[in-house]
Amino acid sequence: MSELQKANELKLSRRQTVLSLVIVCIALLVVGVWAGWTKIYENPSRVFWDGVANDLATVGVTRHITDSNSQGKLDEYVQIGLGGGGDVAVAYTDLTQGGSLVSTKTISTPSADYTEYTVIKAKANNNQAIPLRINNVVGVWGKSANTTASPQSTHLLNQAILGTIPTAYIPETERENLMSLAHKALNPDLAHVTTTVVDGQRSDIYNVTLLASSYARFMQQFSLDAGLGNPASFNPSNYSDNTKYTLSMAVNPISHQIVEINYGANHIEYYSGYGLPLTVELPTKTIPTSELQQRVTQL
Repeated sequence: MSELQKANELKLSRRQTVLSLVIVCIALLVVGVWAGWTKIYENPSRVFWDGVANDLATVGVTRHITDSNSQGKLDEYVQIGLGGGGDVAVAYTDLTQGGSLVSTKTISTPSADYTEYTVIKAKANNNQAIPLRINNVVGVWGKSANTTASPQSTHLLNQAILGTIPTAYIPETERENLMSLAHKALNPDLAHVTTTVVDGQRSDIYNVTLLASSYARFMQQFSLDAGLGNPASFNPSNYSDNTKYTLSMAVNPISHQIVEINYGANHIEYYSGYGLPLTVELPTKTIPTSELQQRVTQL
């Protein structure tokens, strides 16, 4: 073998060695980044509290509520859209009792709630359909004004915003203060986090204890920051932190968004569609909601 060939082979060997070292370094870097990302970003405490904070920094969410007992079953989807063309909530509700079904659609704005009965079906104990004259009820929109004199708890929009973990876009400074109150109000069991699958994605489950007085203070401040006033039901002095409530909360460890809240007793709420815009066309032909409800009672 000539000296030139030996020199070329030596250069090639060195290049291969350098290339191998580069590949090993890249592999170690990837493993290190992944391990660090998993340890820090998917830390149970960070995932949980980010889930709460993200609910305070969103312009929209869809909540799917299921509830059932010996009396019947509730299946409801509530969409919330905040900002843009104005705050609005839309609910599609199915109430089933025995063989009877009542379905409604409700649109709620800061100034009014609109309700339409979309389906009314009634059955007797023998499972035979009961004929109803529903022409003047189904497809008719009822409207009720949301005034400062009417209870805030009756407004769908306020009910939707004031969930267990409330939903709104709160400016950063106010949000930091709210999070400090949330840390006092919510006590997640970070030592016993389990996993489940929600909508095909892994989610971390936290058992959470709510301290009544601190939680009321958190919700009271949220209501003020969100421009909802100061509801009397959130007066901290009416509660004690000795009174505690428990629930389980599932948070997606990738998106850090709450995806499920389970209250027990067959009452579960599922969350999706964070940040999606909501555009709604308000009904133009309406009757007072009180008149619509009177028609229903006369069926």
